[in-house]
Amino acid sequence: MSLYFRKFLSICFFVVISFISNEALADNGVYKIDFGYINTVNPTNGEYWNSWPNSLGTPYTGITSLIDSLGATSTVVMYFSDAPTCGAGETLSMGNGAPTVTTTGYPANATNDYVYDGLGGCIGNFKSTLVFNGLNPAYTYNVKLFSSRTFSGSRLIKMTIGSASTTLESINNTANTAQISNITPSATSSIEATFTSGSAGQYHHLNVIELIANTPNLPPVVDAGTDITITYPTNSITLNSTVTDSDGTITSKAWSLFGDAYATFASSTATSTTVSNLYPGKYTFRMTAVDNSGSVVYDDVDVTVLPATLPSVRPAKKFVVLGSSTAEGYGSMPIPGGIYENSWVRLFEKYAKLYNASSSVVNLALAGYTTNKSLPTGSGGEDSTRNITAALAQNPNAILINYTSNDANFNFPIASSTGYIRTIVETARAANVPVWITTSSGRNLTAPKLLLLTGYSNAILTEYGTSTQSNTSRGIDMFSRVANPDATIKSPFGDSYLGFVADTIHINNYGHSEVFRSMIESNILATLYASPADTPTALSASVSGTSATLTWSAPLVVDPVAPPTQYNIYNTDTNALIATTTSNNTTYSISNLTKGSTYLYYITATNIGGQSASSTAVMLTVPNDIANSVSYWTPGSSSGIRFVPASLLPSSVASSTSVTAYMPFSRSLTQGAKGDDVKRLQQYLNSKGFIIALSGVGSKGKETGLFGPATKAALIKFQKAMKITPAVGFFGPLTRGVIK
Repeated sequence: MSLYFRKFLSICFFVVISFISNEALADNGVYKIDFGYINTVNPTNGEYWNSWPNSLGTPYTGITSLIDSLGATSTVVMYFSDAPTCGAGETLSMGNGAPTVTTTGYPANATNDYVYDGLGGCIGNFKSTLVFNGLNPAYTYNVKLFSSRTFSGSRLIKMTIGSASTTLESINNTANTAQISNITPSATSSIEATFTSGSAGQYHHLNVIELIANTPNLPPVVDAGTDITITYPTNSITLNSTVTDSDGTITSKAWSLFGDAYATFASSTATSTTVSNLYPGKYTFRMTAVDNSGSVVYDDVDVTVLPATLPSVRPAKKFVVLGSSTAEGYGSMPIPGGIYENSWVRLFEKYAKLYNASSSVVNLALAGYTTNKSLPTGSGGEDSTRNITAALAQNPNAILINYTSNDANFNFPIASSTGYIRTIVETARAANVPVWITTSSGRNLTAPKLLLLTGYSNAILTEYGTSTQSNTSRGIDMFSRVANPDATIKSPFGDSYLGFVADTIHINNYGHSEVFRSMIESNILATLYASPADTPTALSASVSGTSATLTWSAPLVVDPVAPPTQYNIYNTDTNALIATTTSNNTTYSISNLTKGSTYLYYITATNIGGQSASSTAVMLTVPNDIANSVSYWTPGSSSGIRFVPASLLPSSVASSTSVTAYMPFSRSLTQGAKGDDVKRLQQYLNSKGFIIALSGVGSKGKETGLFGPATKAALIKFQKAMKITPAVGFFGPLTRGVIK
């Protein structure tokens, strides 16, 4: 994962960061020097001092290795470099001016003594040069001077470093300092500070010098975590980041969604947070941290949401978009890779390519267009290069229409706008091309025009429904997602975004993401790709009194593109649909059953692609003697419950709540069935005079075990003779009950 730094002024800073990692200094970069009689080594006021003179010799000849104010040894050394400037009598002497220091914060034993240059009868300005060597060339430094002497008149001291200089009045000074800041060390890693008197014939003296390294701030370290891939319909993930700052504190941290889309954060300021409402596509989440020095660092983590695992290869699909500026991409912020990269059309195209990389979107939308621009060629007022005729010429699999607000802005009557849309849709349907139509979005208009926006949206949903209702509905409700009830743009979908100032007309990146969501939830891909639902399994039944409960399992193999939308309960004897349940309900209760009656049911599933095959049927009988009856499974079948009076069962099993009883035929049979029980049925029919065949296959002694047309015809004759209705050749529970 890459680490991005955004608030640093130049590439040079990266050099600094690299240098810091190898820096030999183990100190805080603050060096305090006391000139004069007293050797200040031990900490005073919690700080360590370097003293001059020291054991290395006289002030002019000594070289001192400096410790920092915390007492750590450093590589920095200090010495005076110049010789006497105006005669042999010049020297660097020590004195004690005993000034009263009240506000400098320096200890008295550092300020009450000094060194001075100027005795010896020289005439003119006196000079001494202090050199600091062994400095870090990646740092800048400040040199601060304090000078004080109890006296009368004026005694200026001038400090010069390179081209910069400053002066300090030292007579009776108790508080003032002079400083030259942000000094870059020379090529030899040194700084030379020259001190002179500010007036001719005077000498200067030094009490305290501070050398302060401006150590670059170490930026925060941010790790947004490892990339994540999930498969829809899983639509939430947990982001886990770490944020640290080795030389300060973190003042703020926050997650943001960079690029494609809009999602819901449980907490955008927590290092670990849950993000929900994800749809197939690629998301880039960014953790940004700011430290107490203002350094900004962020790190990104990519989250890929794959479409549901597909049971087969999906063919490529082509989509054509008709519409105005929002469909063209206005309001979305471009990123490297293409203009309007974050528009809903581009997001939808990326989504379609997840199913097949060769899928494509042809965008014929253009800013400023109204619904009449998409009318068929020859209608008058249309744009023949961007209308429904041009769209159909692309041989698309589907057409998406997205006119959002221009009709209202130009005061088109609602009837005119919906009439144009109706003509466009009918033209496409005549060519067997499905069409999806969005409502308007929000826009900041005058009150009468806002009413037109609302009216147009309601009319679209009234005429075309919403695509979540059924596979024949083609309306897409974007109005309720991105518009307020008064039809203005809802926050945050119309707010300024990443420095882009909202124009009150178009939705921003977040808004485009929300329209993309509405496209996904409208089942466009599911409708185009879906096959009929898979078949429910494990249907069973239980009886209590005159009521029964059917229970089944969801299909073992579910097409994730189009999962079941409902289950259908049928009466097998009549093939009549008696009820439906929602897709998340796999039970159904039946009441008011008749005592002593036998019922047979089966289940199917329905999705956007159509109805599944029938499940295995389940048979149940409501006994006359409910209080003294028990249930049992018929042998050889995973479904089907019968009830018989307990008095008719052997005493060894009468007390059981679930027993196995013998039946000559344990399942229902119909044309096409195979098995030993089919052969036994043929033998029974032949033996009772309901002849399957007079000779050859199926005749007496040559029964086959295959339920064919001849078996069905013989069974119908038997059913009619036995007054069994309906006599349709289905060997079900009524017929099986007659055969002893």
